[in-house]
Amino acid sequence: MLRNYIKIAFRNLIKERLHSFINIFGLGFGMACVLLIVIFVRDELSYDNFHEDAGDIYRVAWWSQQPQTRTPHPMALAMVKDFPQVNAATSLSPLWGPGLTRETFSVRNLEKDITFDERNILSVDSTFFDVFSFELVKGNRNEVLRQIGGLLLSEKAAKRYFGDEEPLGKYLAINDDSTLLVVEGIFKDVPVNSHFHFDALVSYVTIKAFEGGDDPYYTWADFGHFNYIRLQPGSDPNDLQEQLMEWATGYLEVSEEDMQRVVEENMHFKLQPIADIHLHSQIRWELESNGNIDYVYIMSAAAFLILVVACVNFMNLTTARSTDRSKEIGIRKTLGAYKFQVTNQFLGESVLTALAGMVLAGFIAEVSLPLPFFNQLTGKTLEISYLHHPEWIVILLASGVFTGIISGLYPAFFLSSIHPVKTLKGIDKIKPKGLLSERR
Repeated sequence: MLRNYIKIAFRNLIKERLHSFINIFGLGFGMACVLLIVIFVRDELSYDNFHEDAGDIYRVAWWSQQPQTRTPHPMALAMVKDFPQVNAATSLSPLWGPGLTRETFSVRNLEKDITFDERNILSVDSTFFDVFSFELVKGNRNEVLRQIGGLLLSEKAAKRYFGDEEPLGKYLAINDDSTLLVVEGIFKDVPVNSHFHFDALVSYVTIKAFEGGDDPYYTWADFGHFNYIRLQPGSDPNDLQEQLMEWATGYLEVSEEDMQRVVEENMHFKLQPIADIHLHSQIRWELESNGNIDYVYIMSAAAFLILVVACVNFMNLTTARSTDRSKEIGIRKTLGAYKFQVTNQFLGESVLTALAGMVLAGFIAEVSLPLPFFNQLTGKTLEISYLHHPEWIVILLASGVFTGIISGLYPAFFLSSIHPVKTLKGIDKIKPKGLLSERR
């Protein structure tokens, strides 16, 4: 029976080529738009979820009339010491130039006489990998960033300076060649869906040794660093957040007048879930430009509307063509076909058309993603690889079946309700029930 349904469905699609083309192309184009939006939304919602136990990682921000991301350098490690629910913490900061712009460093491989300018360098605590799950492919996670003069490079950066050579233990000169740093580790390139990116890491131990450890920049007096904590599983971040302001006054030198203003204006430290930063944080000194959850809502609503329009258009085209198939339905019913069999036949054709549309949608999406226009529009470099991500094939097929069933329900039930005797006599014009009853 199923084989017969499919055979007839194919035959009707081929017979009505123009109608089939309009249906498949219309549905395919609409679903391609939906698919592209889904890829965009999925990427936006995926930020920082690649970290192990990402739900336990928080950034400490300062909340006031002008909220900001930066807090004092010693704060992270002090929280580990004073709060048992804080499992690990780390502090980090870009290497700032004049006007709090990222400084550009001239980095040189002396052996090969190769020089590149680098801006994406972060100074970090030795506990950096205790909080974040960036993958270290060469080097020991428990030893890197603890020695003066150490440097970690991304795989991409290591390739630039050393090619296929072993980079560990090699030296790179910074700026005037008077400062040499040794490569002690290589990490995988930072995923695109991270709220901050870097090509190199240098420890605070090294920075303080070169600049002097008595710089106020590294004390509680300077709100100039980015602090992240990892909580013990099951800990309540709200409970910890409520304690932070009173706790911090034990370290901060705050006058009574300033403390009064803090209380009046409800200034406080806030814990921001790392997975929420990209879409929900638009405060000062973000490490990079973030997205906006409103865009996700707008794009999701647009995808839903496009899907509804595509399905309604499909239903209208199928129903409008019903007059041409009324005699076919009448003959089927006269020969003993049950209503559910006719219904299944039309649902099968609808699903087959939708699956063809989904194949076209997948092709359009695959071709559209590499285009500069789409990348400029989204500000991303999105991709959909069916070989590396076979789940997209399952999603496409499931969407095709679902769309076909939803779109074909009304035409299927409408056509299967045609009266066979009136149809064969030529008096059933397949009009709405009210009009038919008036003719009677």
